[in-house]
Amino acid sequence: MKKTLDIVLPVYNEESILNRNVSIILEFIKNNLKPYQTTIIIIDNGSTDSTYKIASQLTKSNPNIKTMKIETKGRGIALKTAWTESSSDLLVYMDIDLSTDISSLKSLIHEIDFNNFDIAIGSRLLKKSVVTNRKFLRTLTSKTYSFITRLLFLSKIHDFQCGFKIIKKSTAKTLLPKIQDSGWFFDTELLLLAENKKFKIKEIPVNWTDDPNSKVDVIKTILEDLKGLMRMRIWGLKN
Repeated sequence: MKKTLDIVLPVYNEESILNRNVSIILEFIKNNLKPYQTTIIIIDNGSTDSTYKIASQLTKSNPNIKTMKIETKGRGIALKTAWTESSSDLLVYMDIDLSTDISSLKSLIHEIDFNNFDIAIGSRLLKKSVVTNRKFLRTLTSKTYSFITRLLFLSKIHDFQCGFKIIKKSTAKTLLPKIQDSGWFFDTELLLLAENKKFKIKEIPVNWTDDPNSKVDVIKTILEDLKGLMRMRIWGLKN
């Protein structure tokens, strides 16, 4: 029997790229993931454009695509919802802009299935990572955040927030109830808790191209992330 795998795509106002990029993912699945029963889950995160309508049309045209809608914004709440409701063996998420070269997904899955890691993550901050078109300020911010987080928690992880991760369902089941954040800090909290619980985490270098149309509010995200780090530092990880 094939292992089951979900690819979760949190989306917010992505009407301009949703059709095209889902098609790219479907083609990748067809050519590279034949040993797995793969489902794409598009989770609309409070969009105000026609994103959900397009997602629903994709669901009707392909039985391996599912669509969910939640009104609350936040990547964390989107992933919590999709992963909690999933019954698949392996849970992937990636950003719909496909900034991370999708070919790296094979490497992530390999680390889980053949090297017995519990979580595998893409990284823009390893020596072999290739990052294109990223502005200096964004690079500096990312590296500074990594340094602070590693220092505060003695973490071995470099890139906490790259939107390209895979986790075993059994691992997610343990960690998800412990995660308090529902926004961008979700990724960091997930990984710090996983390290604390001694789950095996593999970080692999990826090719990553900055999306000039990214909807991330950098200043707001930085402030929320720093608040999250302070919360976890003050209250601890053992919950």
